Amino acid sequence: MARLPRIHVEEGLYLVTTRGGQVDPLFRGDSDRDAYVDLLAKYKDRYGFKLFSYVLMPSFIHLLLELMAETTISEVMHAMNSTYTKYYNSRYKKSGHLFKGRFKAAVVEKDTYLTDLTRYIHLVPCAGNSGLKPEDYKWSSYSHYLSAKGDAKEVLEKFSVIPGEQARLYKRFVDSAGDSDLKAMDKKVQKSGIIGSAEFIEKIRNEFEKENKTEKLTEKRLVLRSRFQKVFVVTGAAVIIALSAITYYYYAASRKVEGKVEDMFQEREEELKKDLETKYRADLVSYYRATTKRLDRERKRRENE
Repeated sequence: MARLPRIHVEEGLYLVTTRGGQVDPLFRGDSDRDAYVDLLAKYKDRYGFKLFSYVLMPSFIHLLLELMAETTISEVMHAMNSTYTKYYNSRYKKSGHLFKGRFKAAVVEKDTYLTDLTRYIHLVPCAGNSGLKPEDYKWSSYSHYLSAKGDAKEVLEKFSVIPGEQARLYKRFVDSAGDSDLKAMDKKVQKSGIIGSAEFIEKIRNEFEKENKTEKLTEKRLVLRSRFQKVFVVTGAAVIIALSAITYYYYAASRKVEGKVEDMFQEREEELKKDLETKYRADLVSYYRATTKRLDRERKRRENE
């Protein structure tokens, strides 16, 4: 089954889920989790995204982040995942992929689902463990909310304008979540690449389809252009072969070569043809490789968006 193109929304809010393979856990100890959190800070500074919440589990990771302009979610996650994989493989003398397939990224309607998704992410470690509270789990962003750090402040301000009240009210909001709330949110997270109201989903889909049509038209024009250039190269090669053969013929005649002039001419003509055909094929292959790479880069960029 072909991969669905990734939806890119400029400065959009994304819920990202990346999973480990079936053999190795993503984190073998706290030092690995520390390394991943350090990478989050590093790439947050580099790409300027807002990190509203995260949770590191043994087999998967949730990130809720908002992009800056001219940055794609694929760009951010490729940097994160490839760097952490290199760290992991180097430390444990492994090779190959650490993560299972490509990450999943759902576009989120910020005004409607930002606070609910932060709560959902912070309660993930507690699922199936009634004795565990979100504040007891070290490897999530929940402590940032209790201490009002970083991008958590933007969410906390939705609960109160009084700084001293914000963390308390947010904690009450998290603790108030029932099983039905979490199941409903989990269904939304698992079901679609867009999390939002019906109007938001329709808007994103329409914009995506419009962009897709433009992209296909651009790609079609590139293909037609490459066909025209191929015809031009073939015609030019044929002209060069003909002119070379005629030139050699008159050269041989002017030298008054006797006897096997015709055989020499035919032999030289074949050599010229072979040389030119070899060069033509090399040029054409180079041209197609360059064109194909450009198309592939553009196609992959669109698929990952």
